[in-house]
Amino acid sequence: MEQIRGEHTGALWQRWGLAETFGQHHADLRAGRRSGLNNATASATMLARIFVTGGNHYYYTSDIYPKFVDLPAAAEALGIAKTTAYRMVRAGSFPCPPVRMGSAYRVLTQSLMRSMAIPDLVVHADDVENGADHAARA
Repeated sequence: MEQIRGEHTGALWQRWGLAETFGQHHADLRAGRRSGLNNATASATMLARIFVTGGNHYYYTSDIYPKFVDLPAAAEALGIAKTTAYRMVRAGSFPCPPVRMGSAYRVLTQSLMRSMAIPDLVVHADDVENGADHAARA
């Protein structure tokens, strides 16, 4: 199941034109410039492939996205007009809690994903690459 999830994710990212982004992320994982998944919620069974590949190349799908997105981008993703979004922030009713950074509002990507019911999946670099390769050939 976990392998299929990773391959599906890779195929989607390939179709969305994110191959360069996840390719660089995977290169960083393999070179040790980024840590793989290091979370108590990951079970030994989930990470069984660590012993085969020798490294922890699992990560959350949100890891390839920026940590924060600006409020207008979050509003657009949620289908909310920009002016309505600012009004909702002032009223405290925006679907995901914004953070004020300087003079701008930002939304945590993981929070936006939750608001949109997009699961933040744990995937393995090899599975993502296999799915992307398959999608590129199709």
